[in-house]
Order: sequence, then structure tokens, then C-alpha cells
Amino acid sequence: MKYAKFCCLSALAAAVFVGSIALPSSAFSTITTKQSYFTHSTRESAAFTTSSVPWVDLYTTSITVPATAGPSYLRARFTAESICDGLGVLGICRVRVVYINGAPIELEPSSGTDYGFDSTSNGSQGSNSQEGHALERTSPTLLPPGTYRVIVQVSVDDPLVYFTVDDWHLTLELHAP
Repeated sequence: MKYAKFCCLSALAAAVFVGSIALPSSAFSTITTKQSYFTHSTRESAAFTTSSVPWVDLYTTSITVPATAGPSYLRARFTAESICDGLGVLGICRVRVVYINGAPIELEPSSGTDYGFDSTSNGSQGSNSQEGHALERTSPTLLPPGTYRVIVQVSVDDPLVYFTVDDWHLTLELHAP
């Protein structure tokens, strides 16, 4: 992959003024890299179900940025079949990707609990409402050489919501600037 571009929206709160009306705006950023020099893919066909409001780990792996490559961007793509069953409850099912080399850092756009991977569709989704969903994230900065734990985490916004993740695929790539 020769010249890859990653675009991401940031949750930066800014305002654009039109007359006397303030409209919310998002920050747009682009990362340009020369090449991908490392790819790690993992897949799982066993279902995982949670009703945890705090983040729980779905999958953990380690990735090393070699000293010879220098600082690199990390890109993660995650796809899965999911069911967000609220048993008549309004609810959001969430996914995020973090890396750890000290404190956990969410890949960008880092939306925290604001990003909904799936939802109960106002309580109308049931246990047979499986759908395919995806997300793609990049590290907020260049990662210096070293070893990092990369974790896919899942959660729900209400303990009455059950989130099932099945048939998932995770691809991690390191990109030189």
C-alpha cells in the first residue's frame, strides 16, 4: 500500500458563527503515510456476549514498533456481526480500540462512550437481529519504537442490554510516516 491516507473526525467542540446563530463543528484531520510495513489479522467465529456498562476486553494482542522502522502510526479495522438486544429497553452497544504503553489511549476518533457500534433500535431489536458492523481507528500520534498492548473493548449503556459480538475480524497495521 504505497500512499495511504487516513481521515478521522475529532470530537473537538468548536463553533461556527453564522450571524448570531452558533452551529457545532467538528475538526477534520488527515494522516498521510508512505507505506504499511506490518499487518496483523485475527478472526474469531465464537460468540461473546456481555451486559457490562464498564468496558470489558474482547481481545488483547501485542504489537511491536521496531527501532529500525522509527515512529509509526497504528491503524485498526474491526468488523463483526452483532446483536444489541434490549428486551424492550432503549440501548447502545459500544466498541473501542485502545493501546497501552503506560496508560490506555483510545485510537481516534476517540469518542469514548459516544460511538454506538449497534443499538436496540428504540427497543425493537431482538435476539435474531444480527447485523454486520465495522469501525476503523488510528493512533492519535506517531508511536515511538516499543511494544504496545492493543485491546478491543466492548460495553453497553444499560445493564438490561445484551451485546453479542460474533464472527469478528481485527486487522492491525503499522504505517511509516
